[in-house]
Amino acid sequence: MAAAWVSGARCGGGRAVVYEECGGAMIRRRLREETSQQHALLEQRMLAGGLLGDDLARSSYRALLARFHGFYAPFESLLANATDWESLGPVGPYRARTPRLASDLLALGVADDALERLPRCADLPILSGLPRALGARYVVEGAALGGQIITRHVRRTLNLDVETGCAFFTGDGEEVGRHWRAFLGLLESRLLALDDQSAAVAAAAETFAAFARWLDQGGHA
Repeated sequence: MAAAWVSGARCGGGRAVVYEECGGAMIRRRLREETSQQHALLEQRMLAGGLLGDDLARSSYRALLARFHGFYAPFESLLANATDWESLGPVGPYRARTPRLASDLLALGVADDALERLPRCADLPILSGLPRALGARYVVEGAALGGQIITRHVRRTLNLDVETGCAFFTGDGEEVGRHWRAFLGLLESRLLALDDQSAAVAAAAETFAAFARWLDQGGHA
């Protein structure tokens, strides 16, 4: 609380209305700093699978996409029903990534029936209320941004594109940066109160951790 009041004072002497405006701007820093440990752990799990290695094999890449599908499919279903995204304006509607994962897996030789039988994660964060839903969404929106680095590597090592197995990481391509900035603006406009920010941060940390645990399991239920 002390740090929050200092931030409010810097923005204008601690007046309530100014403090609320500062609260919105503060959520970016809180999400970045307070989930950094969980974020780093998830990145370690991904790199441990050799995703960015020069010797990345097609079979290893396909297996990793299957693990991603096992998390994203149930998580995005949960996220879609967590709040009324349509009511939040043009930036509100969530663009699901699971169909792109399915498309990639099919392009890489996974049969339709095998895709349906892939294990799915049941250890998911609770997304009750808008703040927690926004915090969880922060994780996958940020992952879409980071996917651009992976896209370049996969194209170079495996010669894949959006039609042959790299649609998920390619995402919105050149538009991903604009979409990310718009989402950050949504966070700032909706997460003004400290309690709401704390709920969002907790949900983001739990989402990072749940995804890391799922990768640790190798995608098996």
